[in-house]
Amino acid sequence: MTGLDRPLRVFFSVGNMFHIVPCRYNSETNRFEANSRQNLLAFAINLTLCGSLVCYDWLRMSEGKLTLQSPTSNIIIMIYLVTFPPSMVYMQLQTYANRKRITALFNVLFLDECWWSFVRPDNRLGLFACAFLVGVMVCLGGLVTSLSRLNLLLDAIVDMAWFYVAAFMTVVYVVCVLMLRIRLVQLQDAVRRNPLAVRSRWIVLLDQCRCSVRLVEEINRNFSGIMLTIIIQMQLELSNQYFTLYCYVQHGITLNEALWVTQCWASQFLVMLLAVGFSCERCHNQLDETIVAIRNSFDWKEDDDDDDHENKPVLMPRSLMKHMDKFLLDNLEQKMRFNACGFFDMDSKLICMVLISIVTYLLVLIQFHQREIK
Repeated sequence: MTGLDRPLRVFFSVGNMFHIVPCRYNSETNRFEANSRQNLLAFAINLTLCGSLVCYDWLRMSEGKLTLQSPTSNIIIMIYLVTFPPSMVYMQLQTYANRKRITALFNVLFLDECWWSFVRPDNRLGLFACAFLVGVMVCLGGLVTSLSRLNLLLDAIVDMAWFYVAAFMTVVYVVCVLMLRIRLVQLQDAVRRNPLAVRSRWIVLLDQCRCSVRLVEEINRNFSGIMLTIIIQMQLELSNQYFTLYCYVQHGITLNEALWVTQCWASQFLVMLLAVGFSCERCHNQLDETIVAIRNSFDWKEDDDDDDHENKPVLMPRSLMKHMDKFLLDNLEQKMRFNACGFFDMDSKLICMVLISIVTYLLVLIQFHQREIK
């Protein structure tokens, strides 16, 4: 029995510390476990910290530290206080509520050995996840150091903590999507290498195909709400940052170091959107290609009278053959996709949609700002 790759172990262990991953990998049983004491302790600590950050932001607003002269800026800050800090609490509660489903998802996606009957798994995904998070941590550390010289250390730590949690959750989502794509590639390669041998295992093949479709549904059910929250926060944050930059330029104010630093770390949201969009798009294409490859491997008739009948043994009854063909065709027509609570699909068009939304919000803010000036 082969356990989880070491890079993924490190990745999920760190995620469990932040309770972004609500389950813990047990190397003895080679399974993810949800109801351990460590998980409950991580949930309690992180929920307390998230609640403290929410109270701290509201306290700053009540003391007038965030109150500006511009009504437009005050409205932006009010939207921030209502949506931005509570989203961290929502992530913790959502992952805790779905901890059993997420645990079952991880066990099937990362540890189910029925996938390994085709091709051995690859451990480069764990290395990518760990490298990305280390790079984000280094960048955020440099930005916090820069802001600390401007007496903004505590505020910077609060904002950067949310950003790192959002980035970690995004990477967890991307890792699940890319792991599913790896499983689909393994399945497709097995069909292409030896189609006759695969036909003798048509039950396993059909189960794996159904499992792939259900995994897409499970990823949507467990993470679509959280990803929708993160995307909305990205739009609000980037719109606010670009509006601040516009105000500085319009009024001829010199761009200080704090503004450049905040613009830099806010722009990292775009990198996260690119990772989500293109990983989902690649998985969508791979799912369609795998279904087509499986269907083509069974593309023969029961009543063939040609001489090649020995090379194409009929191992499946006609009724089951029609049932399988209908199942594959239905999935090709319905095109199961990753989505954000059904509002929109998560694909390569995601970054364009978010940029259009940011431009729209920015134009509205600029119009209100110009009316204030007049």
